[in-house]
Amino acid sequence: MKLLLALISAAFFAAIAVSAPVLVDAQAGKKENKEEKKDEKKGEKKSKKQSKKVETTYDLDTLGVLGAPAKSSPDFYEFTYSVVDGKKKSSKKAWIKIDGECQLLRDRVAALTEFKEGDAIHVFTKPVAREAGAGAVGAKVYHLQASRVVIGGKEISVNDAYSDPKDKEFQWCEGKVEKPGQSLTVSYEDASYKLTLEKGAGILMREDGDMKRDVRKGNRILVKGSAISEKPEGEDERPVFKGVKVLVVERRLNHLYEALIP
Repeated sequence: MKLLLALISAAFFAAIAVSAPVLVDAQAGKKENKEEKKDEKKGEKKSKKQSKKVETTYDLDTLGVLGAPAKSSPDFYEFTYSVVDGKKKSSKKAWIKIDGECQLLRDRVAALTEFKEGDAIHVFTKPVAREAGAGAVGAKVYHLQASRVVIGGKEISVNDAYSDPKDKEFQWCEGKVEKPGQSLTVSYEDASYKLTLEKGAGILMREDGDMKRDVRKGNRILVKGSAISEKPEGEDERPVFKGVKVLVVERRLNHLYEALIP
């Protein structure tokens, strides 16, 4: 009987010894699968970020002044722009084709009251978070302080690399209008910020342009275009580009575009 019990006990412990590594291997396998899934998700996030960073490049991407249309081809316009080579700045001329295929936008001066709840806006400002006054322990108040530029509308892009050499606290903040009105409240980084304006601040709305109203001699425009072989007949020889995107700048706020244009 004792011999039988000893044999049964030995068999039982042998079975445990064999199954233990299997359990360990199974658990390790689960961990590996989890890690693999995490790595896959990280890879997906990285690839999404990288895809966002990929931007279209253009043969011409600059700010300049629109001239008169070509006599033989009214879709072609003179375009004068500046080029910097080292420390030397020079003026160049080209022909720009602006037709119905071109995406035409314009900036115009706007009022704060034009922005509606949920509208996306970009603000060049100083984001400030301060402790609330007495009786509000742990509470904070948030301000987009001394805002210099507020812009909303279509196809907004700003110069994120721009900084004020005299005040490094200024930066571009992208948020959404939480409470519209004369004094905006903006949702930014999971908090509600009261927006205050610096004296002389620029408020802009970007919207669809109109060929007759906006494509005029003397207007300052930002052109993103591709080089083409087509050219206006009987006109001076110069580089020719087809406008893919053309933004008509708000001339009253020319001084702001260093911060606005990427």
